[in-house]
Amino acid sequence: MPWQKNNRCYFFNQESIRSIAPADSGVYGLYDVMDWVYIGESANIQEALLRHSKGIDPCVRSMTPTGFTFELCPAELRADRADELISELQPVCNRTELRKVEGG
Repeated sequence: MPWQKNNRCYFFNQESIRSIAPADSGVYGLYDVMDWVYIGESANIQEALLRHSKGIDPCVRSMTPTGFTFELCPAELRADRADELISELQPVCNRTELRKVEGG
């Protein structure tokens, strides 16, 4: 369920996050089989995904995402790119509250 053809999809679990997600700046998406759950942006994608996997956000936790994808993006472009993806994909948990900037 990637937002671009060249984005890959990965299982949303701590093992996959630790081995695949970079500790770099970018945007990321969480999804289940039916919907986009959450789009976020962070200075450290891996750290942000690990926090989500621990259930920090009640909406994300209740949706039980099964996968994630990400896109590297310079810090100065992250928020705009995340807003673009949120507008396009309408993730469930971004609709229920204001998007939080994860990791600055």
